[in-house]
Formats: sequence, structure tokens, C-alpha cells
Amino acid sequence: MLVTGGTGALGARVARWVVERGAGRVVLASRRGMAAEGAAELCEELRALGAGVEVVACDVGVRREVEELLARCDVSAVVHVAGVLDDGVVGGLTVDRLAGVWEAKAGAAWHLHHALGDRELDAFVVFSSAAGVWGGAGQGSYAAANAALDALVEYRRARG
Repeated sequence: MLVTGGTGALGARVARWVVERGAGRVVLASRRGMAAEGAAELCEELRALGAGVEVVACDVGVRREVEELLARCDVSAVVHVAGVLDDGVVGGLTVDRLAGVWEAKAGAAWHLHHALGDRELDAFVVFSSAAGVWGGAGQGSYAAANAALDALVEYRRARG
């Protein structure tokens, strides 16, 4: 099981959840890897629950890094939790602000999709937000990235 954003609060919760339900091995990808706050403690906790754990430094917003990670990790499921918040109304967005949010959320999901190719998976799960459907006050770029994430899921679902 690969969990992107795996050392963050939500990623750690997902990792605990999958291990508690029988995942024997988890790969936690985060930009800072083992240097992330709480990474060592999370590893200890997951190992105590019986799982093999690997924490890797990988910016999933960078396609080459995702390709390298998936080339060396044999995963049967992916949970994409990674994301960046940069709140701002649509009128205040800049290309750089949108790009930062986009790459961590939607761009990363597409990188995962492409790098996985036709690999058989038990699951490809993404954490999206209602902001992508209804919008959210001050979440212009986050809403756009989540709408694109939802479109990727529909695309994958249509392909089986």
C-alpha cells in the first residue's frame, strides 16, 4: 500500500487504518521522508501493529520522482492523500499559487496514474474535497484541483 502525504496528519491516519485492517506493508511517501515531524514515531507505531513500513522522500508533484518511486516499489494499492492548501479567492490567485496547489493534488494524482500504467491494483483511492463540487470560501485553487482530481477518478473508473 502506498500512501502519499503519508507522514501528515491525514496520511498517518490512513496508514493506521489500513494496517489495522490487515495491510502487511505500507510505503509512506512525503516530501521530507523520515525528516518529517513524527515520522519515526509513526513507523514505530505501525511496526508494533505488525506492518512493514518504509518512509520515502518523494515529492509526488514531480513526475520523475513518482516514476522512480513506483519503479522500485511493488504496490497493490494507492491512497493519494497529499495536498497543499493556499487559501485565496479566485480574483487573488496567481499562476504560482495555483500551480503549488495543483501539483500536490491533481498533478500528483495524474503522475501516479501515468506511472502505474496498466498495473493491476486492488485500489486507487484519492482524497478529494467537496470544494471541487460546490466551491469553498477562499479556496479557489483548491476547488479547481479537487474538481480535476474527481475527473481523473471518473476517467479511471470508466476504464475499469
